[in-house]
Amino acid sequence: MNRIVLISLAVMVLAAACEDRPAPTAPIKPPSLSVTPADVSATSTVCRAYRNELDRINAQRAQNQASVELQQKADAYDRLVADACS
Repeated sequence: MNRIVLISLAVMVLAAACEDRPAPTAPIKPPSLSVTPADVSATSTVCRAYRNELDRINAQRAQNQASVELQQKADAYDRLVADACS
């Protein structure tokens, strides 16, 4: 008699344990990439910093036209702005 009680108790515990599992769900889709164009008016901080520095150098060049060093810096910043901000 004890065996019947133990076996039926074990079957009920196993049946109850199986019911606790959640139902399987579909796999989660990864978020899709946005295909909207970027905001044209927004510029990166790097571009703004390069342009501000170029403006500062050009203002210095306006005061000292003969400076070769300022001309080289201005050319370098022109290339940086063209490369980074285009």
